[in-house]
Amino acid sequence: MSTTHERVDGVVDAGLNPLRAILVRPRQAFVAEGPPSAAVPRHRIVRLLALVLDNADEFVDAMKADFGSRPKAGSWIVVHQGPRHDLGDRAHQIPCASRMRATKLMRAARLAGLKAEVRPSPLGVGGIIGPWNFPLQRVVVLPASAAFAAGNRVMIKMSEITPRTSERMKSTSPTYFDPAELGIVTGGSEVSATFSRLPFDHLFFTGSPSVGSLVQQAATQTSFQ
Repeated sequence: MSTTHERVDGVVDAGLNPLRAILVRPRQAFVAEGPPSAAVPRHRIVRLLALVLDNADEFVDAMKADFGSRPKAGSWIVVHQGPRHDLGDRAHQIPCASRMRATKLMRAARLAGLKAEVRPSPLGVGGIIGPWNFPLQRVVVLPASAAFAAGNRVMIKMSEITPRTSERMKSTSPTYFDPAELGIVTGGSEVSATFSRLPFDHLFFTGSPSVGSLVQQAATQTSFQ
């Protein structure tokens, strides 16, 4: 049996499909570098905000082309105002979220001479499957910022129903992020199906219950063997 080698963005891995090859880089970087200090996720969120705001006009034009009838003014408000507030708050919350804390049960245990604490730690690489009707902010950029805030790295599958917005995100991302931090994937339903089977440490999906059930089934069968 022959063994194939895939090369994607400089990553070579035997027997892996291109999407798995993309996932190799952030996973290896996470393992090598370990949990980041609070300054690192904050900087990633700031860059994510810059990605959206610096290119707000281009994203609005892309959405206008994708949706046709959707007013540009509404898209501009969603793209420009939403991230400024939500991501700004997220960046300020990082120091508090990363602190060790004790539950009531743990405090009771301490009275008995036991030491216990909750120590927040990142999972690794989070996957996000974006919907078509809100292809950028609330259910793509916001969950990405949450994953960054927790110290994770991110891969996003953009919707194939909004191809111009998706391609704009894919082409813009490398200006702000190393692929080991943020990877953007585009493509049709087959790519989405393959994406949902990748062995992410956490998978975020927004969509219909029927598709969500399929995503759940695929995610439970993942393996990085």
